[in-house]
Amino acid sequence: MNFKTKAQQHQLGYFSDCNQSGIEKAGRAQDHWLNHEAAALGNNFYDSYGIFKAAKDSRGNKQDTPEWFYDTLRSQHIPFNFFIPFNTEKELGIAAFNDLFNTSIKEIKDIRIEYPPKYQNPLGDKTSFDAFISYIAEDGKKGLLGIEVKYTEGGY
Repeated sequence: MNFKTKAQQHQLGYFSDCNQSGIEKAGRAQDHWLNHEAAALGNNFYDSYGIFKAAKDSRGNKQDTPEWFYDTLRSQHIPFNFFIPFNTEKELGIAAFNDLFNTSIKEIKDIRIEYPPKYQNPLGDKTSFDAFISYIAEDGKKGLLGIEVKYTEGGY
């Protein structure tokens, strides 16, 4: 059995064991969708660091539960789960970004998810970054990282 099949079986087993799946969309069951209660509780988000609150806050005052809170195979929840903890664990974030991107970050100023940087507009368009990190470098200069996250089930 290949990795993709094993991973899918593991995911379906988890949702079945936790009684979290059961959404129907377009007249058929969606095994990878959380049910209404699980989506409203934020079960698509890691349960720490205020991640679910950050996801809800990113939506402004909208009261509905958006589709991406249900669908476990969408990419929108990934930046929240991965980057929001670095707001609390700043030293870990600095070390990770410096290692991954060969930067010289001294201080993380802000991390935003699904953010179009209106005040800096680095690309000259209305691009919204999946993750936007503003920082101060070791030399005192201001910098930013604009990161796009993609979820794919392509070949492993």
